[in-house]
Amino acid sequence: MEDRAGHPKSRFRTEIEGHREGVDLTMNQRFQFDDGRTQERVWRVRRLDAHRYEGTATDVIGKAKGEAYGNTFRGRCQ
Repeated sequence: MEDRAGHPKSRFRTEIEGHREGVDLTMNQRFQFDDGRTQERVWRVRRLDAHRYEGTATDVIGKAKGEAYGNTFRGRCQ
């Protein structure tokens, strides 16, 4: 994670486990921060077309957008 100036603020590791629920993908994400804190987040991801995805999480403002090509996925929160 970075501050507004782009300097490292904290580091973390994350594990994600997902499963399909109908057309949606539910992903359970677990964070382990370097200072010992932990956090969990649940994502709901929906496929919009052949390459585009949209996701939401209760503790994230707005929607995350993603694109998949082959075995590569790139996502971002807005």
